[in-house]
Amino acid sequence: MNLLEPLTAGVIFFIALLASLQIDAYIAQSSNGQASRQELGSAADAAMLASQALASNLSQPPNSPFPIPDCRSAASALAKEINDASVATIDDITVTRSATDQGILVLVEVKADKLATRQRWLSPAAYGLCSSNS
Repeated sequence: MNLLEPLTAGVIFFIALLASLQIDAYIAQSSNGQASRQELGSAADAAMLASQALASNLSQPPNSPFPIPDCRSAASALAKEINDASVATIDDITVTRSATDQGILVLVEVKADKLATRQRWLSPAAYGLCSSNS
């Protein structure tokens, strides 16, 4: 065996080792990004559930002025209540929440760090905040 064969084998082994390390680094970086996206989604889901819990709690007796006979007025009042309730941060993730009334429904939109977005339509009648026949 001459000197060229072990040197060639060493170079090939070194190149394969570097390629393997780069692939491992890419996989680790990819899984970290996936965990980050999952945390953002979880924070957005938590804020959306808080909006639904708020709507559910508004139908309890000590919370006036609900129930309201007119569902359009109830939708406006529900949107205002959701917008007034603060959602600052969840697990160090900035969460913004906005609600707009669209007739007799309320569109709630939640954004976690402006990347993960959740939208849901809420009906005041479904939460007992108004009479469903108006």
